Amino acid sequence: MLALSWVVRGQPERARAIADALRTSAFWSTRGGRNTVAWLYLFIRGSNLQPIIEALENAPEAARPSSHAELHTLAALYAAAGRYREARDTIHQAAASRGHAVALDQLVIGRIAAGAGLTQAAHRAYQAVMSDPDASEGPDSSGALARLWLAELPR
Repeated sequence: MLALSWVVRGQPERARAIADALRTSAFWSTRGGRNTVAWLYLFIRGSNLQPIIEALENAPEAARPSSHAELHTLAALYAAAGRYREARDTIHQAAASRGHAVALDQLVIGRIAAGAGLTQAAHRAYQAVMSDPDASEGPDSSGALARLWLAELPR
């Protein structure tokens, strides 16, 4: 995605402009489009995630059970926004929708741990995500986000 290339280049304002444009496009009106754009905002430092969270919470499909991918995105948004209880509950829903937890769920656990000041636990959780081949492919993967959030941890 073009917006991610701006994130990688250290120009989050350009990435945010693209993400904001996508939110006003027909792409945003689709279930998959909302999930994709919402996930993108997690990579853009300094993003106000509250409007994104509210849009997902108020989307037509919010009343119906969501896919584990949509639940994972929402849990990650909650965690990034400091809404840790909701993040925990939502990542549990994602695991239940799959029938089991997977390594990429550790992304949310890591963010919750980081928010609680548990740096070593966050580090271990992010490492679990990055070492999982299913979660670490591509610049917009859970592994890529784990690397980004790991780099933000205090040394």
